[in-house]
Amino acid sequence: MTPTLPIAPKTVRYIKLGAGGSFARASLDNGELQLGYHEVPHDLCAAGDWAGVLRHFNTIRRSTGKAKDSTREVQDFYTLGSDCLWITFADGLLWWGFADPEVTWLGTDHNRSASRVRRMIGGWRSTSILGVPLRMNDLTTRLTQVANYRGTICAVRAEDYLRRKINAEEEPVRRGLRAASPPPASSCSSSLMLRPPLLPRRRPLRCAPPRPRRRPRRSPRAPARAVSPS
Repeated sequence: MTPTLPIAPKTVRYIKLGAGGSFARASLDNGELQLGYHEVPHDLCAAGDWAGVLRHFNTIRRSTGKAKDSTREVQDFYTLGSDCLWITFADGLLWWGFADPEVTWLGTDHNRSASRVRRMIGGWRSTSILGVPLRMNDLTTRLTQVANYRGTICAVRAEDYLRRKINAEEEPVRRGLRAASPPPASSCSSSLMLRPPLLPRRRPLRCAPPRPRRRPRRSPRAPARAVSPS
């Protein structure tokens, strides 16, 4: 795969493509960013009447907090530009891409996969810019845990890590360890380092044969004198 330029998104959002990923296959195959929320009028969203959207959600959500969350998600879908990086997870991979700002209204038919879509610029990708697959098992849980979000759209905390993985950049920790470690020795120098130092050659010690013990020299005995008869 031909490498692409490194990405520098202004914002990052995770999107769950349908309940239980029901929109995922169609979104990935068609190169679309799909959103449900069939009950939300497109006219209000296109006009930027987010107060009206909030009032609408207040009538169908159980709490004000839920209504605000839903309004924020729909507003992100409509207002975030082409410099927003969108990610999702499917088939054990991280998928990413940028979307055209224009929102196309599909209608309120709940039998359709989504009610509105944005066209992905260049489609969805599941590899780094160097073509390395972005498998979920190879990613930190600080990033993949965002897939457990119970809503539809949310910010990504591990934004810097995500950008480095897509741009095929080395992690700062590994870069620091590599810089701190001494450079590898060449094969010649390493062999010299492993070889024990040469010691001066010594002549073998030779034991001298034992010297024979000398017996004490005895003085010669004087000849016996003859005894004269008296």
